[in-house]
Amino acid sequence: HQVLEGVPAEDPRINSRIVLLLAHEHHAYEILKEANAMNFQPDTIWVASDGWANRDPSDTAWIPPYPGYLGIAPFFNKNEQYDDFLSRLQTRQIANGREEWESLPDHRVGTIVDSILSLAKALSAVNYTDRTEGDIVSSKLRTLEFSGVSGEVSFTEEGDRGDPLISVYNFQEEGGELKWKNVATVDVNN
Repeated sequence: HQVLEGVPAEDPRINSRIVLLLAHEHHAYEILKEANAMNFQPDTIWVASDGWANRDPSDTAWIPPYPGYLGIAPFFNKNEQYDDFLSRLQTRQIANGREEWESLPDHRVGTIVDSILSLAKALSAVNYTDRTEGDIVSSKLRTLEFSGVSGEVSFTEEGDRGDPLISVYNFQEEGGELKWKNVATVDVNN
């Protein structure tokens, strides 16, 4: 509450109307609820980090009818590899008496799966005796290209993800409910 009160709001011509809120979904929605209750600059555009973008709050009654919420998060891929992985995961969940997921709960799951696959592919491509040599393994890792659960996987010379995609979301009314809607996918390098 004190932080929101400390933001200058007297002159809208010189005060920011865009706020990047880096927070976990549980904290972000409480902050937004508090901002709404105190009528904090109602025309503010809130930009969500991947900690709360594309995660619907349990209670939307407090959200104004025309919220200015944008979300930015790593691309959440749903291609053939995603469907195949999810199908195999669901089979194992059922076999082990666990709750079956309708979809992966988060973009991070696909990224984690692809990270493990990348390391396994790189290790498989080098001689057994060279698998403890970090330079050799990382060199092989940088040459990988494959369709993964999180999308197309490749790496730069520096070892970063090649051609990362970002999803842009907008909190919109859909069928009488407020939901995050994917409105764009952006190639960070182009």
